[in-house]
Amino acid sequence: MPGKSPNFFQRRFHLPHAVLAVILLVLPISSGWTQDVTLQPPPGTYRSPVSLRILAPSGWVVHYTLDGSRPSTRSPLFEDSLIIDRDTVFKYVAVHPTDGRGKIMEALYRIEASPTGKEEFRTTAEPPGGDYVNRIQVRLVSRPGATIYYTLDGSEPDTSSLVFTTPLLIATDTVLRFFAVDETGEREPLRQERYVYRLIKTLVDTTPPVVSAVPSPEEFKAGDLVRMQSNEECIVYYTVDGSEPTERSSQYTEPLLLEMNTVLKFFAVDTQGNRSSTEVENYVVDSLAPTVKIYPDPGLYASPLTVRLEVSEEAASVYYTLDGSLPDEKATPYRAPIILTGDTLVRYFAVDRAGNRQEVQEARFVLDGAPPRTVVSPPGGTFKPPISVSLETEEGARIHYSVDGQAPNTAGPLYTSSFRFIRATTLQFFAVDGVGNREDIQTHRYTLMNGVWRKYARGVFLIPSVTNGKTFWMGSEAGLVVYRVGSGSRKFVGEREGLAGKRINDLVLDEEGRLWVATEEGLDRQDRGGGFSLIGKDQGLPASEVLGIGVDTDNSIWAGTSKGVAHIRDDRVVEVLTEQDGLVDDHVLTVAVDAQGNKWLGTRKGLSKFTGSEWRNFTKESGLVDNEIRTVAIDSDWKVWCGTNRGISVFDGEVWTSYRASDGLPSDLIELIAPDPDGEVWVATKAGVARFDGEKWIREESP
Repeated sequence: MPGKSPNFFQRRFHLPHAVLAVILLVLPISSGWTQDVTLQPPPGTYRSPVSLRILAPSGWVVHYTLDGSRPSTRSPLFEDSLIIDRDTVFKYVAVHPTDGRGKIMEALYRIEASPTGKEEFRTTAEPPGGDYVNRIQVRLVSRPGATIYYTLDGSEPDTSSLVFTTPLLIATDTVLRFFAVDETGEREPLRQERYVYRLIKTLVDTTPPVVSAVPSPEEFKAGDLVRMQSNEECIVYYTVDGSEPTERSSQYTEPLLLEMNTVLKFFAVDTQGNRSSTEVENYVVDSLAPTVKIYPDPGLYASPLTVRLEVSEEAASVYYTLDGSLPDEKATPYRAPIILTGDTLVRYFAVDRAGNRQEVQEARFVLDGAPPRTVVSPPGGTFKPPISVSLETEEGARIHYSVDGQAPNTAGPLYTSSFRFIRATTLQFFAVDGVGNREDIQTHRYTLMNGVWRKYARGVFLIPSVTNGKTFWMGSEAGLVVYRVGSGSRKFVGEREGLAGKRINDLVLDEEGRLWVATEEGLDRQDRGGGFSLIGKDQGLPASEVLGIGVDTDNSIWAGTSKGVAHIRDDRVVEVLTEQDGLVDDHVLTVAVDAQGNKWLGTRKGLSKFTGSEWRNFTKESGLVDNEIRTVAIDSDWKVWCGTNRGISVFDGEVWTSYRASDGLPSDLIELIAPDPDGEVWVATKAGVARFDGEKWIREESP
């Protein structure tokens, strides 16, 4: 029957669509064409998922369903292949744009497990061996992760043979032998497919494909992707190192990113085996941005002033602004010298033909007749105190300023040297030049960081304690208790574990997270391995017992003793300060350091502030509630809190304020003060814990 001839040739010779189209020209078209669609593999029962492919007559397309419903032209269009991994009723219909549609056909695929319950280990070749009239690409499909070894000369492959990675181009009679080894080391039996080429008398395409690279080297810009385009279906082979490409060279699958100067050589082979000539394209990747020189140099000039811009690359474009805004490609293009008549900030950049763009440059020109401009460094913001602020303006101009919130005027103070702010400050200023031109007032607000600067907090207990959030250390008369937050585990550390003494007077963590322990026998620092290193009298301490510890802003340690305060850096005592140096009393009970590096030293006879070069002492005559300072701390507002046996005294930088039990404290006997970053201050007393919220004391349950 005529309607069976194309199906016969297709099964017998695996004819491509182009050849089928020629044969179909002399055959009548009927609604039976769906029957001439070939399914590979055919319907049946399989022990593993199958990759279904369809061979249809030229010009016909196939629509299908997988749920048993009737397919129509609205159903999915079969394109390349379809994985069937379960029992499936595959219904399909062939459709031609002018000759109508064929009959609806049905195929049943059953997927069953192997008798052992394990998926069959089988590698398949797609398409399988058979008779062909054109070169084909063969894929080998196996288990995921398996390595496939093969030969093309009929010899038996082993694990030293070629490894399958990309489709194999077969153009002559070939015996393909192969096997796979999966990730567990299981090896399947050797398999073989034979491909035989038959020459048939038919019309064959002998025209090589036309392939080109887009964009061309003339249109290429750095960063562009280079794409291959052709006039028909084909495989493109290419090299980027200047070598001649062959059919073993890289196959084009996705656009190419060229990051350096490249000689791109390529050719194409179509489905009929026709090969194009090798094309050669030289791509130059320019990655250097052009530069611009401005004449004259920025500075003070008479008005008017002519400014020229010269670019380093002839074909580059220059853009600029004169209003201080950042220029882009929409800004004014430079084509002629610029005439300036007043103070001007010129901002400019160049971009070349390859798209390389220079960073924006700027030049300030100050001309007579315009007001001066003052530059503040740094501008207002939030800083760690102290903050040094400087003002700079044109030569010969004067800067007037204020820091009291009032607007500055010409009768106000003149700027002569940089400011040093230790508190939140609003700085206002303006400049006046030699001819009386006055700039507008500038306002900059400087906010200082929280006074609670330490990242490791003390605990609010009647005993020394400190935590880093993961571990909690607590001191006692007999040693150190270490509690692990989260796990709840705890252990005791004493003299057996390396501590020099039993009684724990104070605990701190330095900014590197190292634990320092003050005992009656000296100062212990915990090593990274968990042991302790002692700093005692032999290492330079003025007395054996360390009563209090403070961490400085440079991470050095200050240790209070009964014979002065020792300064320790890099595990060495570098200095000892006593009454002879300015300390109010040698018996130092407690140490605190603020974020400015000021040392606040509580003694039995008062409080000493040491800046590093100057001393200031406070006693009851200064406003303290008592001279014996048991604990000292700095809160978020930089106030200094001193705990005594008769209550608390707070210094705001100018005056002292005192709190006692009559004001809400649980007791006048203060053991420890611990401010938090949110502004509240926690206090441990002999009678319990309380916190100050800025206005009143609130009693808390003791932990």
